[in-house]
Amino acid sequence: MKAVYKKELKSYFQSMTGCVFIAFLIAFTGIYFMAYNMTAGYPYFSYTLSGSLIVFIVGIPLITMRSFAEERKNKTDQLLLTAPVSLWNVVAGKYLAMATVIAIPNLIFCIFPLIIKSQGTAYLTVDYISILMFFLLGCVFASIGMFLSALTESQIIAYIGTFGILLMLYLWDGILSLFPNTAVSGLVFVILLLLAAAFYIWRMTNSFVIAGGAGAVGIAAAAAVYFVKATLYENLFTELLGRFALANVFTDITQNSIVDVSGIVLYLSIIALFLFLTVQSIRRRLWESAAKKHGAYSVTMTAVFLAIIVVVNLIACQIPEKFRKIDVSSTKIYEISDTTKDFLKETDKEISMKVLAVKENTDERIVTFLNKYVALSDKIRMEWIDPVLHPSALSEYETTENTIVISCEETGKKITVSFDDILVMDEYSYHYYGSTSYTLFDGEGQLTSALNYVTSEETKKVYVSTGHGEQELSETITEMMNKSGYELSEVNLLMSTSVPDDCDLLIMNAMTSDLTEDEKTMLQTYLQQGGKVTILLGETEGDKLPNLTSIMSEYGMTMENGYIADTTRCYQNNPYCIFPELSVSGDLAEQIKSQMTLVMNTHGMTVNDPARDTITTVPFMSTSDQAFAVTQQDQKQGEYILGAYAKETVSESSSDTKETETSEENEGENAEVSEESAEGTEKESRLTVISAGSLINEQITDTFTELENTQLFMNVAAANFENVKNVSIEAKSLSVEYNAVQHAGLFGTLMIFGIPAVVLLSGFVVWYRRRKA
Repeated sequence: MKAVYKKELKSYFQSMTGCVFIAFLIAFTGIYFMAYNMTAGYPYFSYTLSGSLIVFIVGIPLITMRSFAEERKNKTDQLLLTAPVSLWNVVAGKYLAMATVIAIPNLIFCIFPLIIKSQGTAYLTVDYISILMFFLLGCVFASIGMFLSALTESQIIAYIGTFGILLMLYLWDGILSLFPNTAVSGLVFVILLLLAAAFYIWRMTNSFVIAGGAGAVGIAAAAAVYFVKATLYENLFTELLGRFALANVFTDITQNSIVDVSGIVLYLSIIALFLFLTVQSIRRRLWESAAKKHGAYSVTMTAVFLAIIVVVNLIACQIPEKFRKIDVSSTKIYEISDTTKDFLKETDKEISMKVLAVKENTDERIVTFLNKYVALSDKIRMEWIDPVLHPSALSEYETTENTIVISCEETGKKITVSFDDILVMDEYSYHYYGSTSYTLFDGEGQLTSALNYVTSEETKKVYVSTGHGEQELSETITEMMNKSGYELSEVNLLMSTSVPDDCDLLIMNAMTSDLTEDEKTMLQTYLQQGGKVTILLGETEGDKLPNLTSIMSEYGMTMENGYIADTTRCYQNNPYCIFPELSVSGDLAEQIKSQMTLVMNTHGMTVNDPARDTITTVPFMSTSDQAFAVTQQDQKQGEYILGAYAKETVSESSSDTKETETSEENEGENAEVSEESAEGTEKESRLTVISAGSLINEQITDTFTELENTQLFMNVAAANFENVKNVSIEAKSLSVEYNAVQHAGLFGTLMIFGIPAVVLLSGFVVWYRRRKA
């Protein structure tokens, strides 16, 4: 094999075929590299490679057409076939020579991501895996081309045949979309496969009886199955042939950043299969004198080999999704958080997920994520329903195509999640430039929120106060509150006589004017009855909010004058932009990993003695002891609290008791009611104050997505309730940070002209010297 390998490799460069292929591939890729990575500043070289895939259709036949066709035409194949090496060694030697030629430009491609890295952002893991998959795909195409070369002695026929097949594989998805998914089309597909198998048997055995008999039996069996259960043939055509969309395994890396282990197994299997078929094809010529005998043996061996290939690929497809499809994206869009894993582990209700979409046309990112998500729990039953084949399903579930219907029979709840909510389109690019791109992937957030809704027995009602110049909750926070199953409403206490009876949590965000005496009384009454209030302070000084600060003081928190500066825990030397110290535990610590939050222009608090011994005040966010409360007149050093909560156990029916005591009728009965009320169910009131309203400022939360501002705030909300956890998960960004490339023209010239010219010149020198010799 080594001698054959050296001979073939040398011939590729002595004839300049190899040099032309290498130079052509590098130059074409260099054009894409110049356009995408240098001029536009796109940081992924993998995207450039996906554009260069078309080169394989033209270039691969160039190096495979002569592998056996030329030997056969020149009658030199007899020397190889009678050489003291096995036929397998001959085929393997020739194939490895081709693989080496394909590997050379791919090794040169390894320089390209480093050039991108030198100009700014680069994603080396995705890029280098893409180069590896690009090389493997080239090897797959080469094995197909070598097999076709072994069938003919004409290099032109071998080239055109290989070119045609590779072009079909390149356009495979588009070709499949032209065919229907009905049961009849599935049956026709099976019959065509059986006829192809019968033709192969006849070709190898020269026996029409054997081939015709095998084909007739197979067709009869397929027809019988169709009449018994026709639904087995639905989608069969696209599902089976869809596996041969070989480029999809490669584009899973370049577009979706997914390494499909089963796809790599498929590539290696196809390479092995076509090498085996090449050997069988050559052996048939050696056995032409005893075609029937040896042909039957070849057919049997082919059947066994195909069975092994099928079994290996079936096993690869059964590998659990989390091991079979590996997420190598920079934002880990397919990685599922511990929040969801814990939620699914605790879920004991059966959940149904009906995906109303054509699976083959669905974005691969959604399909991959759904499979990974469902694999985490045996309580979830997912079913794909093709609305084209079953149009009545849309009216049955009262929804539209490309939606997921999630329901729980035990609670009787149902909700739909649109694909558009999972994969969020860039509306600006779509409307102004006509291009379709996506900015966010919110698969985990949407699904976990929907499952939380259908499995929960009740929904918490959250009111947001208005009427005092409050800031609206940001879109990010509002979306996360909705994901956690909270029902948001607004309330103006100036227009009410009390806090609404159905209020489970009242949020007051960055008030600029103070409460009235009536509102103060409402809040105090609400808290004394077990209410939950969360206050986020804005930039208004405490002396302008006397009623609000008096409620805070009642619960053990005193608001200090001035803004807090902390030179030891600041962002980019700005002492007013502070990274607070967190002291969280229990529900507040849920999914808090980095302990990093950022606030700016914040007030501070200190702890005072609460009005009642039953009140307990607990700080959870503070500055360092080197912080200052800065006013125009003074700077007061100390450690300041930026977040704290106070809790108090109160009787649920205390107000009823008071009412009873004032009644003059039925004193004995009222005394009994009072006694029962005193022994009523106890509740816990909770007042949470965050002196830094900027904790949920959209400029901070959307700019510094790696910080845990939103996670902390959602934990603060969830901590108000028993058996309620924060299951809100932020969407993951798909936005790309473009590079500002210097010397783009120089790099482009080097890749498009420089390296290809060196390769061609080297090949010409070798060819010219050989000709002179």
